[in-house]
Amino acid sequence: MARGTRCDAIRSYLSGKGGAATRVEMRRDLDLNEDQFDGAACTLIKQGHVRRVGRGAYELVPGGAPREAVIEQRIWKAMSINPTWSVNDIAFQSGTTASYIYKRMRFYREEGYVKPAGERPLPQGSREKLWRMSFKGRQLQERPAPEVFQPDPLIVKTVALNRLICTGLAQRFEEQEKEALQLARDIAEMLSSRRENAR
Repeated sequence: MARGTRCDAIRSYLSGKGGAATRVEMRRDLDLNEDQFDGAACTLIKQGHVRRVGRGAYELVPGGAPREAVIEQRIWKAMSINPTWSVNDIAFQSGTTASYIYKRMRFYREEGYVKPAGERPLPQGSREKLWRMSFKGRQLQERPAPEVFQPDPLIVKTVALNRLICTGLAQRFEEQEKEALQLARDIAEMLSSRRENAR
């Protein structure tokens, strides 16, 4: 699972858990090793989507998107004022991580806002890709709006089912048992539908 996907999985998981969960729960339920979880959690904290609320506990930050909008504006401005640039240049100038810039670059490149501009040598003997704004990108007065995060409904339902089963509520109370059965039917239907769409 790529880092961006792990970040989205953690955000979806937290949404399904009412906005908060422990590190142990998330690592177990999302099948993440320590490094994968720490990398994704660090990215989410830097971007202002998640905060640590105790030893091994995290929660979604209400209104995390406005901070992302500020970062997006800084990225767009840095790309606009430099004739050519590398991902590391933009990360440094906008105050974010190179991994986040790579994520945004996929979107900008697919939309045709940036294009390759050659390479430059690095002191270690390797080379670094350079980029520039395309004509289409320069025509935009404002940055393109970033995609709005929506939790994956499948993950939200799976987390809710997991909570009902693991806490024993579904085994002890009839109403929670019905809710768990409905969630299981919904999950099965969603998985079947996604499998059909993938064909």
